[in-house]
Amino acid sequence: MPVRGGLRDPAGGTVKKRPRGFPCGCPCLELGPDHYDEAYRADPADIYGADAAENKLADLLWRPALAMAEGAVFDVGCGPGHLGQLALAEGMTFQGGLDFSEHAVELARERCPGARFWVLDATSEEAAAVLADPGYRTALVLEVLEHVYHDLLILSAVPEGRLVVFSVPNFHTRGHVRWFETLGSVLDRYGPFVHPDAIRVTGRARQRNRWWIVAGTRTGRKTCATDSTSFPCSRSSGYAREER
Repeated sequence: MPVRGGLRDPAGGTVKKRPRGFPCGCPCLELGPDHYDEAYRADPADIYGADAAENKLADLLWRPALAMAEGAVFDVGCGPGHLGQLALAEGMTFQGGLDFSEHAVELARERCPGARFWVLDATSEEAAAVLADPGYRTALVLEVLEHVYHDLLILSAVPEGRLVVFSVPNFHTRGHVRWFETLGSVLDRYGPFVHPDAIRVTGRARQRNRWWIVAGTRTGRKTCATDSTSFPCSRSSGYAREER
């Protein structure tokens, strides 16, 4: 069913149609590590290159999410390490993170010396093995689930009983394969995997763009790559996987 230019994902959220001018013929556009490597290298210093405290997302998203975390934290889809840098600055125990962009991980290691980072696809079996580590209490999954087809594989990899803090947007932009216009659609998709304990909505005043931030306990629910609820598009990911 068309919904504001997108196709309704039966498992929750809206799956984005191919925007005009995009080279991909797939109805959902998941961007790979090469795209992010190039974006991080070409980015002006005031965005990804800026310190976490100076970034525009620090107060909009990162600090509210960190305030919902407990104990040592691990960043899934860590990007260039802003979240870890901010966590360390606020006196939290930052365990490390993983991301499929090699250049992002290089930047994260510079920002968070002493933390451990892996170059891995967050939906891979190798990433699941890293996430099984008992050294952290909270898995941070911010600005990740809306970018990947197999979003439920990421939540499935977090061990039962851990705290998960994740975010998803109510808006679509390049790289989003889904977005959520209502809290109900967020909970319909992710509630079986993360039992919600606290929910926040954040965004700029006078703008419609918002993020749902959910903190909750990881349930025992699992999924796999062939599970239709984890795969709203007919095209598979297939990223190269490298561990460091």
